[in-house]
Amino acid sequence: MNTRAYTAVATLVALFAVAISPPASAVDGQNLDLAVGLTSLYDDNILQYSQTQLDVFESGLRPSHFSISSASDAVCSPYAVLGWEWDRGSGIRLRWSGNFHQRNATADNRSWSTSWHESFGRSGRLSLSYYALQDYYLRQLFDPDVSGGATQYRRAEFDLRVGSATWLLPVSDHTRVEVGYQYENRQYNQDFLERDSGLHLGRVSLGWRRLPRHSALDLTAGYRDSNARAEDGDDAPGSVPDDADLSYHGIVAGAGGAIEFLHAHRWRLGADLQYGLETRGYDSNRPLDTYHYQRNDVLNAVEVGLRAAYRPHWSTRGFFRLEDNRAKLGPAAVPGTETGSYRDDLVGLAVEWAGTLWREASTPSTDLEQ
Repeated sequence: MNTRAYTAVATLVALFAVAISPPASAVDGQNLDLAVGLTSLYDDNILQYSQTQLDVFESGLRPSHFSISSASDAVCSPYAVLGWEWDRGSGIRLRWSGNFHQRNATADNRSWSTSWHESFGRSGRLSLSYYALQDYYLRQLFDPDVSGGATQYRRAEFDLRVGSATWLLPVSDHTRVEVGYQYENRQYNQDFLERDSGLHLGRVSLGWRRLPRHSALDLTAGYRDSNARAEDGDDAPGSVPDDADLSYHGIVAGAGGAIEFLHAHRWRLGADLQYGLETRGYDSNRPLDTYHYQRNDVLNAVEVGLRAAYRPHWSTRGFFRLEDNRAKLGPAAVPGTETGSYRDDLVGLAVEWAGTLWREASTPSTDLEQ
């Protein structure tokens, strides 16, 4: 674990020390909750390279194409969530998280988010959120604008900002519908301005809760449309841009379920299974845009987890996740090219402490919503 990871963990330890101190008195009807956690995982393809790219990396023949020391890595991901609740369901939450790589510090990143939700009883709940990710490293990419003998592979990274709004409507005691909208803005570094984009995502979810044996089931479907800048501003006036166009559209869908096997005294034991499907149909109309013209991607993702909790504060979850992306390139690509296709396997363990720091003395203690 590198120095920045140790600093992050030390910060979480300090927050935990505050968490286990005696609760102070609160204003009537208010709770201040805290959750701190640490996820440790092993990722066998941290930058989601295709098999051909992995072979080139392992050969060592093109070191300028890569900035990592290994394609796989152990990742430490600490996080902290602070929530302030009032009026039986309304509140604000702040979250910080980081990803720290054991051997590839170049891929480290941090993010934070804030959300607000307002409950209207049986009429539903409105949630608004904002998420920010700074300097996310994508990989080294080919930059056709570089000349003069210098390497044409440059570091590609971006800042991500996401705003979202959701409306949760209870249909019955055990059924709910959620409708959401999300806007994502990506801003790349100076070498890849043509990749800047804005994405619109709309989705609807149907969920069931408290089915037999404390189980849950969720189904989700949505559609997204991403509009990329597709030019870096160095083309001659009136000319056709020669840059890549990453604009795309496609569906998102998923299903997830969870069930408790043990629900006795303070102990809880359960399992969960999730499946996700994403498609991307690229909108580039430039035949010279080799890797995006008439390209279509299909991503399948499966995750299975086993969760144990000792209430009211501790929980742990072991998980395995598989992502498989298949890219079908257009006629302009070299036959047999698999750029864009990848497989990524992750296995990990997450540990969390959650509890109430500050509450009204007459209000029963509640844990932070899981």
